[in-house]
This record gives sequence, structure tokens and C-alpha cells, in this order.
Amino acid sequence: MADDAPGRPNRLLGDYAAVKWVQADRQRGPVNWRDRTWSDWQRRTGEQPPDFDRLPSRPFLPDPLLDDDGRAIVTAADWRERRRSIIRQVEHWITGTIPPPPDNLVAETVAETTEDGLTLRTVVLRFGPDQRARLTVRLFIPRANGPLPVVITQRNDRWIRAAVRRGFIGCLYAAADGDDDTAGYPPLWPDHDFALLMRRAWGCSRAIDYLHTLPIVDKARIGLVGHSRNGFQALLAAALDERIQAVVPASTTVGLNGFRLNDRANSQTLDELTYAFPSWLHPRLRFFVGREDRLPIDMNSVMALVAPRPLLLTASVREADANPWALEQMDRSVRPVYRLLGAEDRLALRQRDGVHGVADEEFAVYLDFFDTVFGRSQAFRAAKDRVFPYTFANWKRASGEDLRAADWPPARGLVDAPPSAAEWDATRKEIRQRLAWLLGEPPPGQPAAAAVLRLPTAADTEPRLNRQAAQLMPFDCPRLAGTRFRVGPRDAAGDGFDAWMFLPPAAASGTADRPPVVVFLHDYAYATGFFLRAGPLFERFLDRGIAVVAIDLAGFHSRLEEGTGFYGRFPRWSLLGKMVADVQSLVTALAGADHVDGRHVFLTGVGLGGTVALVAAATDDRIAGVAVCNAFTPLRSAAGGAAFVQDLADRHGLVPRLGFFSGAEGRIPADFDAVLAAVAPRPVLVIAAQFDRHAEHDQVAASVAAAGRVYRLFDAADRLQLIAPPNYNRFTATEKTQIADWIARQAGTRPR
Repeated sequence: MADDAPGRPNRLLGDYAAVKWVQADRQRGPVNWRDRTWSDWQRRTGEQPPDFDRLPSRPFLPDPLLDDDGRAIVTAADWRERRRSIIRQVEHWITGTIPPPPDNLVAETVAETTEDGLTLRTVVLRFGPDQRARLTVRLFIPRANGPLPVVITQRNDRWIRAAVRRGFIGCLYAAADGDDDTAGYPPLWPDHDFALLMRRAWGCSRAIDYLHTLPIVDKARIGLVGHSRNGFQALLAAALDERIQAVVPASTTVGLNGFRLNDRANSQTLDELTYAFPSWLHPRLRFFVGREDRLPIDMNSVMALVAPRPLLLTASVREADANPWALEQMDRSVRPVYRLLGAEDRLALRQRDGVHGVADEEFAVYLDFFDTVFGRSQAFRAAKDRVFPYTFANWKRASGEDLRAADWPPARGLVDAPPSAAEWDATRKEIRQRLAWLLGEPPPGQPAAAAVLRLPTAADTEPRLNRQAAQLMPFDCPRLAGTRFRVGPRDAAGDGFDAWMFLPPAAASGTADRPPVVVFLHDYAYATGFFLRAGPLFERFLDRGIAVVAIDLAGFHSRLEEGTGFYGRFPRWSLLGKMVADVQSLVTALAGADHVDGRHVFLTGVGLGGTVALVAAATDDRIAGVAVCNAFTPLRSAAGGAAFVQDLADRHGLVPRLGFFSGAEGRIPADFDAVLAAVAPRPVLVIAAQFDRHAEHDQVAASVAAAGRVYRLFDAADRLQLIAPPNYNRFTATEKTQIADWIARQAGTRPR
């Protein structure tokens, strides 16, 4: 996707439509069989956005066990009624409506051969109005006494042949890219507006209609598997067709992660999905771009529709567009439904490593799952350990900490009436002490040794960086090349980590003076760390004569396992404290480098990375300046602050001690106005989108204004700048350019 894709506002969406992905005329492919663009669909249908003020904000996943009136679902009978309600919502908001099952299906066998004891049969199904709808089905039937279990999938006969060797009937149905008999369905049922993935899922059900006519088929043991977008349609099919007895939707990205939990994770977002694949889901979803928290339904409820039938949720923890943290949140959300129905052991979670594609060895695990849930073996073992085991309650037990927020005094405004510049150091010291308490107690020991940084060799400047980076960075920015170095020793305390440096061409060749350097810190990108989609920003810095250093934050991508075991090792520290300590170690390392100017180290970050950058700059005077994008909302603000505290203290487990102040945010010892003020008089750029659903923009602006009082003490008011784009929470091309130009001005290089 183009980093600089332009767009123009859509009046029905107002200012939100200033963002590139909302623009209907830039999308790839038609919306549906009637409409080329989203605007065409709006004009034809007259559809208007919902009244967002009447839709409650649910920043986290909606609870499937609460009905539309907030009433708890406590019995299996209640769940059956709730299930019907969820289906109505799914069809309205996500998939579009589907026709009823046809009552005139006929099957014509067009080819049949036998080889090595295997019957290969190709069947064309015809149904619907005048039997004009068709679906091609290919069966692979082993020689055995029936009835036999079935594995269904799309296109991949390599997988099917593996299933056949395990004693399954294999079934392929023509409903996938390049082999899609369902493309002709919409004109035949014009009163139903099912989108592409739902249309293909409905086609799967027609294949099952046929399977149910065959005596050789064990109708109680039909399993469905799909990968990526085919996994998404497999999940939809199993959610609505209870004849599917088990399903494995593998690596479906947003299908497994949901719409709410992706916009800060460098994974597939709702705006990207509706831009790149506008026909996959119903056009109505696009209204919720930037307002995902107002969507009445999410994919966790679609998963819950499968209960109590077996469901395996599986993806790689490091694949592009994935979000392993979100996948675990989905599992936690759906599990109570399975528990209510007495089937918790039928919901399984598998977090694998590797890339997006599924190897044959991985498909063998899916067959193990079918074998086990169908009672044919005990080959599959569900994982007991989570990648993200943290909860606030577990942390309190492990740390032994407990306090009552009511025992703390209301927080004193540290910047409301700042003293003189000469006296500010005492207040700054108090701010740092309060931040240090929140960040927890680092273990005693010698700090990580500074790395000896070297100039890149010829091998370092090849287009690839390493195996993981080769999957991610060249896709985004193929001409970028960098060198990898170690900061500190690798040890049990996790003090050692890898960093990547990208040098401007003149600096890399030794023909220019040592350049200033900027450290980039990424968002909640658990799967990809800094690699994915950072390339265009890095190029902007290099073009301005600035070196870039980037790391994966502790608990992300190459350092994912550090987060898994962190609080078991350091229960009184915090992950955010570890991230800040790593930035400080990196600054120490850069000070000893002979090919960058370690006296001019700037920080930049987006989302979580921006939060880390601000706290690091507030606590380390060596940092020359900091530029952040969508980095915070005040912790003490009425609504947004409470959600941000919950994110930091519970959901992501970054600052556990903040959890003691949930519901008493006004007593939190320090807030971001003080963090910003502690950086003074060094330069700070804050980019805060006006429509960031994770922040209260007015409160963010108030924090910057409050910190500005301290900057004025130093006659440095122009060093604190707020940019408020009419945008939602995204890191756009314009914002990347603004950050690069701003740091270039502070560093004394030339903006472009």
C-alpha cells in the first residue's frame, strides 16, 4: 500500500474522512456486484452513518454473555436466544444477510477416477433460482468402511491429500481467490447483501448439503479448515452452520484479532481492510473507521457462535498483520461462553512461530486437533502456557504489593504554579521520584556494558537485515539497509538486546561528519516490533542527514519471550521501566560511538513508543529532544484516562502500580503535564490527532499548555509544540514528514 496515498474528505463522515483509507475512490476493486466504490454504495442505498452518540463506547471487547440491554446470560437457554441476536448483529454490521438454504439442490458427477485405493470425484452442485447457482466440489474418498469423518477446505489439495492419509474424506469447494463459483450468487439473490467472505462461507454450507446426502460421510464429524482470508470465511461458515462440528481458522489476521484491538498494533486495521479489500465485508463497517469502539459487535462474538463445537484459534506470534496479544484477548473473551455450555476443553489456542504461511507440518497439527476432538486419537495437546499471562490480580499475588488509593492524597498539580527557573530543579526531582515509584524497582546489579559500535560492513548493507527483517522491512522499504549491534551482554536480567542502525549514505561511506541520531520506538506491535511499516519514516530521516537507531521494546517481536516471563523474574519492576532503562542503555552506547554524534540523540515514537520516549526524556537529561505521535492521554482525565490506566496497568501490564488507582485516577502521583514539563527546556513535539479514540484531545492539549508554563520560565516557549491533525489514531505520511523535519531543525540538519 502506498505510504503517501492521498484522499479527499467524504462529507457524510465529516472530518474523519481526512484520513487516506476512508476514501472510496482510492480503494482496490469494487465494493460489491452493484457498486464500484463505497460512495456509489452510499448514493444507491442512501445509507447514513449511525448516530455514534447513541452507541456506547466499548474500548475493549464486548462481552458475548451480556445481551443488548446489559442483562447477563447465565443459562444455556439464555445463550440460544443471545446467539440469535448476535447472528442478526453480525449480518447487519459485518457480513450482510444470507439467503435461506436452497431446497432444490441437485448434484451432477462430472468426473470420477480411482487411483491407489483413492476415489477422486468432481461434482457440480446446482441450486437456487432456476438452479442457476453452481458450486464445484472435489472429493477424495479413501477405500475404507464408512462412515468416515470429513475435512473441508478451499483449493489446497496438498492439505487434503494429507487428510486422506489420516483416514478422512477430503473435500474441496470452489470458493477462493482464483477458483470461486460463488461470484455469481449476488445477482441471483438481490434481496440479500452478503459480502464476499460471507458469500463464500454460504457456499461452504452448500457443499455440506451435498455431503449430508452421502452414506459414506460421518455427519457428526465434519471439520472445516482455512488459512488467511479463507480462514476468515471458515470461521463465518462455522459460526452460522452448526453442522460443521469443528473449525480451524488459521492466521486470519483481523478475523482472529477483531476490529477494536488492531489500530495501535501495526496489524491489519479496519481502515486498511476496507481500503485494500472493500468487497470482503459489508460496506457498513467503513462507518466505524476511527470509531471502532462504537461498533456494537466484534469478532469475539462471531467466535462465540461456534460454541460448544470445537474451535482452534491459531496464528504465528510474529507474522505481519497479526496481533498475538489480541488473539489471547479473544480467547479469554470467548472462553466463558464455552464454560457456560460445559465445553471449555473444546476451545483451544495455539500460538506458533514463523511467518504467515502455514507449513505442511503445521497442517498436521490441525489434523491432530480434528482427530482428537472427533475421538480418533489423543494426538493434540492444547497449550497451557500463554504468551501474555499477565493480569493485575496475578501480579499483586506475585509481588505481594497492595495499597488503597483512598489512603493517598489527591495528586498535587506539579506544574499549576511553577516556581522560578532557578527553583524548577527541585520540582523536576520530585517528578522523577514519583515516576520512579510508578515504574517500580529495578533489580540491583551492574548496568549493561556499553556496546562497541562498528561501521557497517558490505554484508550489512545488503537489502536484507536478518531472517525476520527480510520478511518485513524490504516489503515496506526495499532500499533500506542497516547494521545490527548488541547493547550490553545478554544475561538473565535481560540487560542485553539488539539494536539496528541505519546511516545516511555519506556517513556510511565515511565522507561526512558524524550525523545526529534519532532513536525510534514502536507502538503496540507485538508481532512485528519496529520492522513493519517503519521504512518510510527511516528514509525521511536518512534523506535529512540523520542516522536512525531502532529496537524492539521488551516483550515485542524478537523480545516477545522477555515479556512472557518478566513479572515472574522482576515482580516489583515494570515493563515500562525496563523499556526506559533500555533506552538509557542505548543512549550510553551511542555516546561511545565513533560514527554518529552521540551528543545529539533524539527520541521519536508512536503510541506506546511515544509514551516510552516521553518518560525516558523526562528522566534522562542526555536526550536532546523528543517527538511523539498519539502517545498519551492524561491519566487523571475523566474518561480517557481511566481507559489508558487500564491499558497500562491491566491489559498490557506495562505499569502494574497504576492498577491501584483504577477508579481513583485523580490520586495518581504524576501525570503527563509533569512528564512534559520535566523535559524542559529541551525541545518536544507532540502530535495528537483530534479524533484519537484512545485519547481525550482537549485534555491532551491542556497538558501541553500546562507544561508550557514551565517552558516559559526558561524563555523556551517555542520549544514545546503541539500539532493537532484532523485525524484519528494513525501514523500518516504527513505526520512522519512533520517529525522528520522538526528533528532536522532541532539537530541543525536541513529539512526537505
